[in-house]
Amino acid sequence: MMKRRKNPLLMYFDDMKADSESYYINREDKIRHHSPIEKLFDYFSSYQMIDSQGKKTNLMSVRNFFNATTPGSYIRHENAHGISSHQVINEEDVGADWIIRKNEVPVDGYFLNKLNDKGLLTY
Repeated sequence: MMKRRKNPLLMYFDDMKADSESYYINREDKIRHHSPIEKLFDYFSSYQMIDSQGKKTNLMSVRNFFNATTPGSYIRHENAHGISSHQVINEEDVGADWIIRKNEVPVDGYFLNKLNDKGLLTY
């Protein structure tokens, strides 16, 4: 049986994807290590709520908290890539079922999943 060789172009893109993940992991480890708590919270939080007076509040899911406090972690949201990268939500969404389901940490019976059932975190 003849072995098929992988297309060099596909191998190149696989390497690029691995390098990209490695870049974000290393960058986020530096942020975790050298940044004050306010910057950490703003960097890793995925949600922003704007109240009726126009005041913006950044909110962090339990999944974001796990990512912010675990070096080498790469549990990401599709829209979370740094400061000012938030999904805008309404006040009613803070404890909504869709947010709870979306933010579960992938470990059964985990303490953070129980905390996740309560809603989002603020600083």
